[in-house]
Amino acid sequence: MSQSRSLTLVILGILLLLGVLWVVNRDDNIKYNWIESYLEDSKEPFGTYICYELLKKKQPNLKIIKESVANALTTDSIHEQSNYVFVGQALYLDSLDTQTLLQFVEDGNTAFLSSKTIPFDLMFHLFKYEECFDTWNDYSIHKDSSIMVNFYDTETSLLDTADFLYKHMHEHEVKEYEWNYMDYSHFCDDNQNTTLLGAYSFGDTLEYINFIKVTYGKGLVYLHTTPLTLTNIQMLDEVGLDYASQLFTHLNEGNILWDAYGRQSEGFGRRRNQQGSFSSGGGGDNQLTERSPLQYILGQKSLRWAWYCLLGLSLFYIAFRAKRRQRIIPVIEENKNTSLEFVATIGKLYRQQGNHKKLCQDKMRLFLANIRERYGLATNSLDEDFYKRLSIKSEVPLNDIQQLFLIYKNIENSSTLTDTTFLNFHQAVKNFMLQSR
Repeated sequence: MSQSRSLTLVILGILLLLGVLWVVNRDDNIKYNWIESYLEDSKEPFGTYICYELLKKKQPNLKIIKESVANALTTDSIHEQSNYVFVGQALYLDSLDTQTLLQFVEDGNTAFLSSKTIPFDLMFHLFKYEECFDTWNDYSIHKDSSIMVNFYDTETSLLDTADFLYKHMHEHEVKEYEWNYMDYSHFCDDNQNTTLLGAYSFGDTLEYINFIKVTYGKGLVYLHTTPLTLTNIQMLDEVGLDYASQLFTHLNEGNILWDAYGRQSEGFGRRRNQQGSFSSGGGGDNQLTERSPLQYILGQKSLRWAWYCLLGLSLFYIAFRAKRRQRIIPVIEENKNTSLEFVATIGKLYRQQGNHKKLCQDKMRLFLANIRERYGLATNSLDEDFYKRLSIKSEVPLNDIQQLFLIYKNIENSSTLTDTTFLNFHQAVKNFMLQSR
């Protein structure tokens, strides 16, 4: 092996080792997908699997909505005292969905919306947009790495003494986050249908409203601005689980309808429709951004290592394939058995010379050799006992065998051989070969 080739292998080995060490050191970070998906079947940090199971324990008949609100809430299976629950970044509702949801609540049901924004058409009806305020810029935002969350005491209008501490964790680090809240300016002074239920604070800072109840017709709408508190990573400890349990005590005892259809993607926007009202943006992208195939592969340990092995083998293939290829080895034809061709040539020569006797003698030698090899019989003594044993083993009639050897004896005893005798001998041997087994 040349010195340059050895150096190349050493460099490749070092690079591969460094790659393995890098993968091992960052294993915890790539093990999880840190996208805020809020998917009910996702066990990733920002999925809602635990929250979904909590609600399912509360109501075993929990139903997942996989179609638009307008279709899901108008079926015959929807009865009074049902609960519509949405947890996600943002909820997409068109005008028909909004009217259907409002009618659902007005008939005496409950809607629980935990999202970082509220659909503007829905806000327009719940907060009497034109009467309460001149402008609406959606929920307000405060940036911090952690918050203290709690509930209002409905009798004293004060927060409970025990706060629920939440930290924004991303890739195992506490990082700054945009926490949404409802400003006091969003509510009318004479608005009697709104009740403050919860808020959060930053240390000694005044509380920021994140949970309210709105009475609409015979039913209730609960608006919650911090859906991050309902994700898996926040509900792993007892504090987060207790907070979520207290949130869902506001639901009635009826069926729970979990909306898995109306989620907006992470980059949701807003647009004004032709009638002048507002709706959460997206224009049909009503599902959260799904994980890419590569994200899924890197999220599974076995698939991740298979992917890295594939990349490593590809690099080795490229490195060794780049060298000069070996010269093509020519194909050598195998030797052919020309024995039969030789026999045919000799036979043709004897016949041209008119030496039929010599041709018959050679044919008899080949015939006896075949008998010895095929039936294991000795051919030293060609007598009646030999004929019988050959007849038994070959299942050829004894008369045919006797006739064959009689013709050959006549040939041996004759000085000249006619064409007729030669053909009779040839036919006798051929008949034996056709009848024998």
